[in-house]
Amino acid sequence: MNALRTREHAEDWQRKEHGDKHDTSDGERFRQSLRLEYQGAKDALSYAEGRFCAVFASGNGKALASPRLLNRHSMITIVSGLPRSGTSLMMQMLAAGGMSILSDGERQADLDNPRGYFEWERIKQLPKEPDCIVEAEGKVVKVISQLLLALPAGHDYRVIFMQRPLAEVLASQDQMLHRRGTFDPRVDPSTLVKGFQNHLYEVNTWLNNRPNLKVMRLHYHHVLSGPKEIAEKLAQFLEFPLDLEATVRQVDGKLYRQRAK
Repeated sequence: MNALRTREHAEDWQRKEHGDKHDTSDGERFRQSLRLEYQGAKDALSYAEGRFCAVFASGNGKALASPRLLNRHSMITIVSGLPRSGTSLMMQMLAAGGMSILSDGERQADLDNPRGYFEWERIKQLPKEPDCIVEAEGKVVKVISQLLLALPAGHDYRVIFMQRPLAEVLASQDQMLHRRGTFDPRVDPSTLVKGFQNHLYEVNTWLNNRPNLKVMRLHYHHVLSGPKEIAEKLAQFLEFPLDLEATVRQVDGKLYRQRAK
């Protein structure tokens, strides 16, 4: 499988990010978990590295707007990451901040995500229908990391890539699978960890080499601990005058339920 062919590179990457060390035997549960939030997503297992953008804010309650706002009608803002990495929280923040969200409301809020998912069902078809991304011009759309490779050229993308410790991602996914009655206790967690390590290495590498795409990598913990600073950085990265106070209000530490030990 393509996503599992660069094990050594992925191990180096993961040690640098989190210091995790795991063994693996197969990738079946990895593939299932990548489809946890988008069951229709298939065969998109090459990925890319994002480079965190250094950004600055005005610090006066509203971020300074850029002349490039004139071209925002064609820019596509993408929120991505592993399932359960904080992508829904980021969508909530951007929506509250005043950005236009591409979402059909088909997936309703539930116990796993009481404030909603902000998903667009059609994005599942991106590998087969890449032109569907045109509908996201001037808007924000959630695209699971598995599907990023299918993004077509010819568009101006800004990608906010959410990061979270794999131990917390897996714990949150396991809780969701338990509620759905589909959790399989026979699978060795190290298998999934290794698959995610390789997946993240490749998706980050791919993103880093796209000339029409800029990436801002945000750690879930940093969003929780410093929402005002994050909101200011988001406004500058997206070149959009977010309502910073409304953006910050979406961060609720009580919903941080799966913590790394």
